[in-house]
Amino acid sequence: MLRFEVLQALYGDCFVLRWGEPDDIRVAVIDGGPAGVYQTSLKTRLMALKGTEPTLSIDWVMVSHIDDDHINGLVAMMTELRDLADQRELAPFRVRRFWFNAFEDLAGVKSGHTAGSVAAVAAVASLGALLPGGTLSHETQAVLASVGQGRNLRDALDGLGISDNAPIGGFVSATNAAVDIAGLKVTVVGPLEQQLADLREKWAKTPLPHAKPDAKAASYADMSVPNLSSIVCHVAFETGGKTRTMLLTGDARGDYVLDGLEKAGLMPGGTLKLDLLKVQHHGSDRDVVKAFFTQVIADHYVISANGKYNNPDKDTLTWLIEARGADAYAIHLSNELDWMAAFFAKLQPGRGFKIQYRGQPTDNDAIDEINLD
Repeated sequence: MLRFEVLQALYGDCFVLRWGEPDDIRVAVIDGGPAGVYQTSLKTRLMALKGTEPTLSIDWVMVSHIDDDHINGLVAMMTELRDLADQRELAPFRVRRFWFNAFEDLAGVKSGHTAGSVAAVAAVASLGALLPGGTLSHETQAVLASVGQGRNLRDALDGLGISDNAPIGGFVSATNAAVDIAGLKVTVVGPLEQQLADLREKWAKTPLPHAKPDAKAASYADMSVPNLSSIVCHVAFETGGKTRTMLLTGDARGDYVLDGLEKAGLMPGGTLKLDLLKVQHHGSDRDVVKAFFTQVIADHYVISANGKYNNPDKDTLTWLIEARGADAYAIHLSNELDWMAAFFAKLQPGRGFKIQYRGQPTDNDAIDEINLD
């Protein structure tokens, strides 16, 4: 079996992946959403999976990047588990491996630097660094908060002895070689080392708040440092005699994703066919163009967003639907917004897509899951 669950993560991302044999089901958690999501969504679901067993083993947890709407819930979870361990109490969950790149590692800040210097680098790294009047932009505030969250997460992981990004054993970046995670074949395709080197150089030179992308990526507008350094993973699993695949993108920009896929040899002929694509950055139109959806093709598209920051963008959905033409596929949305019914109805004639909202009745047994068996 292979199941992908979309949890209620508000304007962030939080997913549970389950795979394996009926008598040996494995669990992974991808991102943890913003404040409150751990207690209201993630912990509730994990406790349900634990059932009457004393502990649920979680084979893999990953923070795609240090944005509050991805990292917050996992800081809460791992801090809770660390505190229980300190008190010698039995924790409800046991995490076997955790993938996470701290901001210091991304920015090349030496471990001996003070927290203030890290915060200063973060402020420079944020694109809308200052608003008129010298006030911090929302994006800068979010980056600064996420740096602190990253430090708290690293402390919790150190306390639990699981901070080595096993089995990679170090900084998580494109390896072009798959690693095995309890039967999952996981290939890290981003961030690329050259992309990181370019980012670090830009940070060191204090880029202008609204610097334009280079000519190659002129149609991609997202210049947020955390987004550009998102961990991107291609996941494959053998089930039912077939290989099922998915692409976990965090908030990565589309051209960065394509570069990584090409270098990993996953796009023969210039295209990649997937069972599931987690659409990057909550469906923001800053991270995709129409051509992206002609190169990366899936049976299931997942977008986690609740309308905050205008995500998902109508342009992104239009590009996806136009790129796929009359093909049959499903778009899975974590929240139904008031404009969606009329919007999709207008695009439906002559096309084969279907829309599934989280929480709607489905043919599946478990809550809000996509069956990829």
